[in-house]
Amino acid sequence: MYWIINDNIEFWPEHRKLISVHNADLNVVLTTPASRCLSLLLEAFPDVVAQQ
Repeated sequence: MYWIINDNIEFWPEHRKLISVHNADLNVVLTTPASRCLSLLLEAFPDVVAQQ
């Protein structure tokens, strides 16, 4: 499963990757904590996520 963010970025949590929709050469691998944080924020949207 992956998310499309702002119609520009694909987020692949199982690979911890952000990839440009328009240019697949533009990509970055997130750290595990950063990927987990982004996943939590996207899963909870539009609710606020507590720090715990």
